[in-house]
Amino acid sequence: MGKEILNKIESFGNVFKREYGSQWSKKQLQADWRYSIKFFFNHSFMRGRRDSLSIRFKDKSIEVLERTFFRDQNFSFDNLKEELKQNGVNNKADRLMVLDALKFIKTLEGYNITNYTIKRLKENEQEIYDELKDIKYVGDKIATLYLREICWMFEIRIKNPALIFPVDTWVKQIINRLKLLDEGVLSPNELKKIKDSKVKEKAIEACLNNNIDPIKFNAGVWYIGTHSLEIVLKNLDRIN
Repeated sequence: MGKEILNKIESFGNVFKREYGSQWSKKQLQADWRYSIKFFFNHSFMRGRRDSLSIRFKDKSIEVLERTFFRDQNFSFDNLKEELKQNGVNNKADRLMVLDALKFIKTLEGYNITNYTIKRLKENEQEIYDELKDIKYVGDKIATLYLREICWMFEIRIKNPALIFPVDTWVKQIINRLKLLDEGVLSPNELKKIKDSKVKEKAIEACLNNNIDPIKFNAGVWYIGTHSLEIVLKNLDRIN
């Protein structure tokens, strides 16, 4: 795959950063632990379903936290679990993720997961990745997605780009179409057999070989995947 197309995808990463970065305040993330929790949940609910559904359950969870844990950090987790269910967070995995994340956050200084993540990334990037993955229903995709945003927002450079390279269906399909997984484009059935770790490996290898920033490239692929129709409509006049 030519460097030109990789550069174009990387440029969409800059678009992603401009549009997304303005939504959150770096200063508030470090000063307000409640705000930092909302930022974490803004990523941890994005689990293999429609974004609109993830956002709905996330918002309903925050509604509950506003009147419970955010007011009283000793609020019963059993009661919180029931409150989440009663408020329409009817996905059990979401409820368990919220509770386990809060248990983890309660162990942190000042309850601030942003500050803790920044500190641990500088100390041991692999360990903070593992700690996040240990939270129930936070797998590789969510951990790397969250770490990618923290690294980008706070300009943290890490040694292993695989720790900030989330892979979802869109990423996998686009990497396949770029022929980075094989000499040709794999069929849907063949693509299903490819592990996310290989997708990361091949994509990062292509980036490094072409002097492309893996984090910008990854964000660019995400942007293209989620804005594909919008991008096509904007460029219709260029299509013969």
